Amino acid sequence: MIERLCFRRNLYILGAFMLIVFTLLMFLIRFPSFLMEPLNKRQRLQGVAVFIPLEILWIVMCLPITPLELGCGLVYGLYGLIINTVGKLLGCVTAFLLGRSCLRSYVERNFSHSHLIQEIDRALSQNRWSSIRLLLLIQLSYVPIALKNYGVSLTNVSLFSFTWTSLVGEFLGTCATVLAGSSTADIV
Repeated sequence: MIERLCFRRNLYILGAFMLIVFTLLMFLIRFPSFLMEPLNKRQRLQGVAVFIPLEILWIVMCLPITPLELGCGLVYGLYGLIINTVGKLLGCVTAFLLGRSCLRSYVERNFSHSHLIQEIDRALSQNRWSSIRLLLLIQLSYVPIALKNYGVSLTNVSLFSFTWTSLVGEFLGTCATVLAGSSTADIV
């Protein structure tokens, strides 16, 4: 129990630290120029090189991904769809692998008592095609991405099946938010 509280406390401290750093950056640098700066040709790759690791960290820390998707669409337009899909897929796979390895005991303590996870694991281990369909439905559902990644990491799903169903399932959700962010670029 104490280990769980320490982990949660450290996670909150890390999140608060990132929020403070981001807020300071927003006040030190003018907001619109900070957002539109990656649009310059020579800084476009630098922006992508910062965005993808930020999105991976964001997903691993179980933070809502919608603001990043909207911002990516605002800054990069339709190219943001590709950038965001790569970052989101890498973040999902990283969270899945962390849930399977380093955070296994933490994830099991918090999710394994759930009857839903046990039933999903039983359904996923029955038949290959029915398990792929169920996994695809899980990825298409409008459930927070952290629950999908860490919840599915408790099951016996292979990394390959998780990766390609995440790619298909998350791409469709990403399209809507990135395109919404892209359409707001005309307003700003």
